[in-house]
Parts: sequence; C-alpha cells; structure tokens
Amino acid sequence: MSTVRIQIRRGLAADWTSVDPDLAPGELGLETDTGKMKVGAETATAWTNLPYINVTESGLGDSLDDYILAADRGAANGVASLDSTGNVPFSQLGNIIDGAPGVLDTLNEIAAAVNDDATFFTTVSNSIATKLPLAGGTMSGAIAMGNSKITGLATPTSNYDASTKKYVDDLQQQTVAGIFTHEGTTTNIHGVADMTALATFGYVDTAVSTHSQDSTNVHGIANTADLATIDYVDSEISTLDTAAQGYATSAGSTAATNLSNHNSDTTNVHGISDTAELATKSYADTAEADAITAAGTAADTKIATAVAALTKSSVGLGNVDNTSDADKPVSTATQTALDAKASLSGATFTGSVEIDQNLTVDGNLTVNGTTFNASSTSITIEDNLVQLAHQNAANTVDLGIVVGYNDGAAKHSGIVRDVSADKWKLFKGVTTEPATTVDFSEGSLDALQVGALEATTVTPSSGIVFSDGTQTKVGVPSITTFATEISSSATLASGEQDKFVPLSGAVTITLPSSGYSTGQSIDFYQATGTGAQFASTNSVVGTPGLKFRTTNSVVTAMKTSSGWLVFGDLSA
Repeated sequence: MSTVRIQIRRGLAADWTSVDPDLAPGELGLETDTGKMKVGAETATAWTNLPYINVTESGLGDSLDDYILAADRGAANGVASLDSTGNVPFSQLGNIIDGAPGVLDTLNEIAAAVNDDATFFTTVSNSIATKLPLAGGTMSGAIAMGNSKITGLATPTSNYDASTKKYVDDLQQQTVAGIFTHEGTTTNIHGVADMTALATFGYVDTAVSTHSQDSTNVHGIANTADLATIDYVDSEISTLDTAAQGYATSAGSTAATNLSNHNSDTTNVHGISDTAELATKSYADTAEADAITAAGTAADTKIATAVAALTKSSVGLGNVDNTSDADKPVSTATQTALDAKASLSGATFTGSVEIDQNLTVDGNLTVNGTTFNASSTSITIEDNLVQLAHQNAANTVDLGIVVGYNDGAAKHSGIVRDVSADKWKLFKGVTTEPATTVDFSEGSLDALQVGALEATTVTPSSGIVFSDGTQTKVGVPSITTFATEISSSATLASGEQDKFVPLSGAVTITLPSSGYSTGQSIDFYQATGTGAQFASTNSVVGTPGLKFRTTNSVVTAMKTSSGWLVFGDLSA
C-alpha cells in the first residue's frame, strides 16, 4: 500500500511542563526524551493535570515483545527499538502503520494531498507571503517579463520534515533493548522450566573428566582401584592355572558388557531422569526460529487489528473528504489572500511597483507616463536608429539631445534642430530647461572638435585658422595678415609665415637658419624709401641679387631644404 505518516504533538518533558498546553479531547502528546505519553480528556485539559499512558498498558506493548525480538533477527523487516523502559514508543506507530492494509488509503491520500507536509497551513501562509500584492510593493528578486508575463519570482518551498525517519531509529533501539531483556530471562524459555538447570558442553566435559578420575562408587564399584587391569591380569595369568585364566576372561567379558549397557542407558544417568528429553543445539536453534516466526505473525495480526480501528474521525480529520485534489475546497480566507496576489499569467498593478533587482522584458515595453527618468550609469540600445518626436506631425517643436551641466550655475547644452531657423545648432549656456523648444538667446553656439571635417561649402563667421601654420589644400580662401613694419636692420623672428611684412628705408633683413619649415614663405615689400636688402648669410640666394629694386617692390622669401630662396622685384 502507499506510505502514510501520522505525526502527533511532541517535545521534551521539561517543555511540556513549562508551557503546560491544553490537550484537546483525544489529542496525543509525547515526551520525546522519556517516551511517555498523555491523551486529552473529554474536555480540553492542561498537560500537568493529565495522567501518563503507556503503550504497553494499552495492550499493544506486551504483544510486541516476541515480535521485537524477531526484528533483531531480521524477520520483521526494520521494526524500531524499545525505549529505556522496554516498551514500544507511540512515536514508532508511523512505521508500524506503514505496513497496514488498504484501510488507511484515505489517510494516505490526505497526506499526499499536502505533500506529507506536517506544517501545511504554515507552508500556505509562507507561500502567500512571498506573493506581491496587487496594491503594490517592493520585489527583492529578479523578474523576467514576456508579453504580460512576469517570471523570476521566488517559488515557495516545502516545509517537509524528513527527520520523521527518527521513528525507525527509536523502534530499532527498542528492539535491541527487548533482546537484551529476553537474553537475561532464565525461566519458561522454549518449554524449559529453568535454563540454569541445563548442562553446558563445558559442564559435561568437566563432569566426564571428573568421572574418569573417580575411583570410588563408580557404577556400583566401591573402589575401581581394586579392579584388575589388562596388564595385571596378563601378569597373573602366567602364574594362575587354567581355572584362574577362565575366571579372568569371564570378569573381563562382564566389564565390557556392563560398559556397553552403560553407554545405551538413557534413564537416571548422572542425575538426569531421562537423557532423551535433553535438547540438542540444533533442536534449540530450530525451536527458536519457529517461535520468532509465530511471534511475528501474532504481532502483525494485532497491529493490523489496531490499524483497522483507525478512521479519519478518530484522528481529528472528520471533515476531510476523500476527493481528488482538483475537487478539494479552498477556504474563503485563503482564496481572498490569493486573489490579492499577482498571477504569473499577467496582472494589472493598481499601485507603484519597485524592482530592486534586474528586470528582463521579452516583449514590447510601453511607458505611457509624461516623464521617463533613467538614472542608469549607462544605456545600451541595439537599434541602429533612435527616433525622437515620433508624433511630431506638425513640425512645431525643436528636436535633438540636451544635457545639463553646472559651471557655477545650472545650464544646458546640446545639439538640437531649431524648428524656427530650420537648422541644426550646437549650443551651450542655456539656463532655462528646454521643453518643446530651446531658448537659444540665453546661450551661444558651442565649439566642435572632430578628427576630420568635410563639406561642399563652408561659411565661417570669423575666418579659418590652421593650428600648425600650414596650408596643404588647394583653393582655400585666406586673408593676408600685415605684420609690423620693420624700420631697422634685424634677424627675422619666427611666426611670420604667410604674412605681408612692410620695410622702411635701407634696412637689412637676416633670414634665420631655424624656426621655419621647408615650403613656408613670407612676402616683403618696400613700403617707404629705398635700399632694403637681405643678408647673404644662412644660404640665402636670389636673382639677380638680394636688394629691393625700388619703393613698393615686392619680394618673396621661401624656406628650402638647404636655406632660403628670394625672388621678385630684386636688383643686384
């Protein structure tokens, strides 16, 4: 049959006394350290006001004595041991009932319906406590969500107490105690009135040895020392006549006959009235095995009778119906608690929901509120295009990305398409937080630095500056810068490339050996007077010479790999 376990209230004797709970009518209570039990009276009664009961006194323990002995021999398949008083603890009835016939199938089905859970209602309460109320709450674990689906909620666990296996251990201990009691019994064992009256092999051997050394009153012989030995007889034969020899032969034959008769004698042998009634070791072993089998059968019969008397009413389960799990009713309180929880198949929360762990959404995520705040340190978007203002059908709002910063005051910067100007603008310094449009008048256009910038046309508002002083592209418009006029002879300073340098009078310009790169050039002109010229140092060469021809003469100096080359309106 199926396995069923029935547990009763239990605890240490000191705990029962200190708490002193009331036992309901017919309710059992067990002291786990003493093995003693009490049962509730007709009305609820405190523990200390109830008398102890004993399973042996109820008639069950006495019938199990031989059965427990059989268990130790392996014939009863694991019945547990006696307690310290030699009785079967009531806590072991669970294992005994396991072997009961199908009459307890109802109880087994009840136990199976609650998953053998001794604290079923506590388990249901704990399970409900792990649910999230529809009114809102805080989840402490991860949630995986599909289309209207939430997964990842903590699954309630069973409170099944596997320690009930302790019943087997207690009964086995009781079996061992019963065996020790049986082994110490000497009277009325297997039909023998007094086991101490039996002669052991050692006792017989000693008696035989003692008997072999006796010389007086042996088998009616007053003194065996007076008997003639074979050697003695042989010695006497040589001196006796034929008649004496015949007498000796007759005496020897008589002795042999008496010995043979003694070996065959079974009555009144060494104080035993009849040796045929003595039990041999083989006979004793066989008798013991037969007694164990008979005792086990009798115990099984009594246990089955006790189990058959158990009904659902007798164990306080009179209101439990033997119905399928699907037909078992749920209490109103339980149903009300369950209705207040979110279903895994989907639910609408009427209050705020806070998630402290990860949230995975396998389906679409729609946020209908007016504000979406994300405080994450990083956001990863797999979509290759991010669309803003999906419903901007009338083209009435600015579009773009705005960031906030504080340089002493709260300001905003970003890149936004100005709908009024129909242009993209990179801006900074706007103090009012942008809503539908940006108040560009509060700030200014921001700078942009990129690795390379290409455009079909560029309209700079304040010119183009080459940071390294070079110009490598063709067709780049520029405005020539006039340098400070040189009115006295000097070595040209660095940084004058691409400038127009005016000269006054007959000054001598020394072009330096360093400070300029190959290909860089400077334009000079005789602004006033005449006679300006270049010094010939640092490999300066010119045609036809190095002197400005006249006023307003223009000459270019270009840095070469070997020095300087000057060319223009020159003279020797």
